[in-house]
Amino acid sequence: MEALNVENKALQTLMAAKPDWTEQQCRNYLGGWGFPAEMTTRPIHTLSGGEKARLVLSLVAVETPAVLILDEPTNHLDLEMRDALAMALQQYSGTVIIVSHDRSLLDKTVDDFWVIQEGSLAVFSGDLSDYTTAIKPQRPRTESTNPSKKNLRKERAQRRENLGRLRKQVKELESKLEKFNLELKQMESKLADQETYASMPAEELEALLARTGRYRNRVKETEEAWLSASEKLEV
Repeated sequence: MEALNVENKALQTLMAAKPDWTEQQCRNYLGGWGFPAEMTTRPIHTLSGGEKARLVLSLVAVETPAVLILDEPTNHLDLEMRDALAMALQQYSGTVIIVSHDRSLLDKTVDDFWVIQEGSLAVFSGDLSDYTTAIKPQRPRTESTNPSKKNLRKERAQRRENLGRLRKQVKELESKLEKFNLELKQMESKLADQETYASMPAEELEALLARTGRYRNRVKETEEAWLSASEKLEV
């Protein structure tokens, strides 16, 4: 994302990357990545963190590289986009190396697991469930560790309560993130308009810039909290 020229627009950026494509081909391609027509002609700096990440992924994919190395690729992506990424990787014919804590993505896309431990790398013959079992300390089953039916019912009830709380937390964070992104887009759209700088008093402009900075931080913090809660829910 650091390589993006944030003053350019998504459509302009893709057309520079694919000069042999028509404008309509570029629009269609970006549409497939969830960019409506209006969004493709806005300055990139007005996009949210998740939208910028999605744009970068689309620019990487359009080059059809032989090898993709992805480091936590689902960070800042919403659930719909994470599923879209998994589907795209399933259809990709090249080699993919993924480092991720996203168990759902790994389950859907990875054929071979590598374990790096004590300075060496080895292929793990199994899936994520096998690996979890392999690293989990094994205790001999005794009378004291054999759960009673009452304890099992209690554990299941606790698990249901935890799941309900996590689902509620994820939903609340999604609503909050949507609200923050909408307000941030409105502020960034105003800042992208040259008329703002010509007509707005200096004190108001300074206040708008400060408020925009605060909202960018809010969006980032809420995205991180949502990602953490979503990962816990998936596990």
